[in-house]
Amino acid sequence: MERLELYRILNVRKDAPKDAVKQKYRKMLFDLHPNNKKTGNESAFIELQEAYKRYLTGDLFSNCWAVVENNRKEFECRCGGIYKIEEGRAGRIECEYCSCFIEVEDPILRLHKSK
Repeated sequence: MERLELYRILNVRKDAPKDAVKQKYRKMLFDLHPNNKKTGNESAFIELQEAYKRYLTGDLFSNCWAVVENNRKEFECRCGGIYKIEEGRAGRIECEYCSCFIEVEDPILRLHKSK
C-alpha cells in the first residue's frame, strides 16, 4: 500500500493534521463497522484499519528521523505520550504513558516495535 493510497482510504488530504486524520478515522471506523446494519462493510473496515496502522507507522518513522535531524530532545508517541531524550544517553527510551519505546544509538535513532 503506497503512502498516497493511505490518504485516499482514510479520506483525508495529504496535508491533514494528525488530529483531523484520527477524527476522520474514528468516524469511518464506526460507519464501516460490520455491526453497523446501514453502512457496515467488513472488507472496507479491515482496509481502513490497515491503512491507519500504516499511516501511524510511517508517521512515527518520520518523527524519529526529525528528532535526529533537528536535534530535538523529545517527540510525541502515537499514544500522545512523550519520548524524552537526555543529552548523551543511548539505549532504550520508554514512552511516559504506554509500553512503546525507542532505541537511541548515537547518532542513529531506531524505532523498535514494543509489542
